[in-house]
Amino acid sequence: MFGYLGRKFIVGLFPQQWWSTGGPGSNTTGQLNLQYFGSYFLSDGWSVGSSSNMLVNWCANKSGNMVTFPIGLSVSKVQRIGILPIRFAVQGQYMPVHPDAFGQKWNVQVTIAPVIPKLISGNVLEDW
Repeated sequence: MFGYLGRKFIVGLFPQQWWSTGGPGSNTTGQLNLQYFGSYFLSDGWSVGSSSNMLVNWCANKSGNMVTFPIGLSVSKVQRIGILPIRFAVQGQYMPVHPDAFGQKWNVQVTIAPVIPKLISGNVLEDW
């Protein structure tokens, strides 16, 4: 699923669900990864936003160990190095809801990624 709200702002939701296929037992898997994101684009290649992954372990103990729910803020800049545009980003996240045992409370993410040029000309969602 994906949403686009104009040239300056983009939001989206990307769900993934994993199940085990080997039958019941100690290796049973039932996990949801729900990535939700939004960015506001500023001038000169800068943007602010968030890209977080909510995790749900359906097989975990039901007393507070099933869900990790982060909230965060990111700042990024696209900078051309030679002919290739590169995205540099840093994001801090706090997990107000996390598993009791070994659950993450904070994290910092650093991203350095090449920016792939548009493969489709025009706006795909233009007529919506």
